[in-house]
Amino acid sequence: MIAQQPASTTVELSGTAVFSVVANGTPPVQYQWFFGTDILTGQTGSTLTLRDVTARAAGEYHVVVSDPSGVPVSSQSARL
Repeated sequence: MIAQQPASTTVELSGTAVFSVVANGTPPVQYQWFFGTDILTGQTGSTLTLRDVTARAAGEYHVVVSDPSGVPVSSQSARL
């Protein structure tokens, strides 16, 4: 289901970090982003954009992708 994993990135403090995933599946495909094990509320698109990045944002991010016909699939972690 995941055709392209999110990639790790490095940004300057106060910069913008962008993570994205490409997924194939039976519509509607759903996304939920996580920071470590914490759900990122409202982050339910194929792209996660973090603006005004602080040192506290450093860590592992991943996304869980699901569609109506299958079991949710977790992406590989990407590091900020």
